[in-house]
Amino acid sequence: MGGNTEMAGSLLRAGLDLGRGAASAQVRDGGRDDLARAAMIQARGRAGEERDAAREEASQAQERARRNKARRMSSHGASGLALSGSPLLAAVAGSVADQDSVQAALDQGRARAADVEAQGLTRAAALRRRNGSLLSLGGSLWDAWQD
Repeated sequence: MGGNTEMAGSLLRAGLDLGRGAASAQVRDGGRDDLARAAMIQARGRAGEERDAAREEASQAQERARRNKARRMSSHGASGLALSGSPLLAAVAGSVADQDSVQAALDQGRARAADVEAQGLTRAAALRRRNGSLLSLGGSLWDAWQD
């Protein structure tokens, strides 16, 4: 009967050890998951800042375009000549170029924001996967090499 009691006690200890190990692993995983969430929140914030900067840049480009157009139109108006032919084509081409610069500023901002978000996703994935194993260290090395 003593053997059964010892076996039951060792099984109970093993179960408690397993439970403690699972609880501590859960705490460690939760910490990594929190860090990953924080990395994503930070990346989204930086991406928003990039979008705001792009809108500001586009607004400045639009303002420059408006001033350039006003300058061109006032110089042609001051000459007293009708705007036709090559000068008209030049004015239209200038307007198109100005619109292109505004759109390019917006597109570049969107691309920068997407890059920042992708870097945040990569960072979050690396944080979630990091547990000290040889496999996770290989993933961390890969992530470092990709940056």
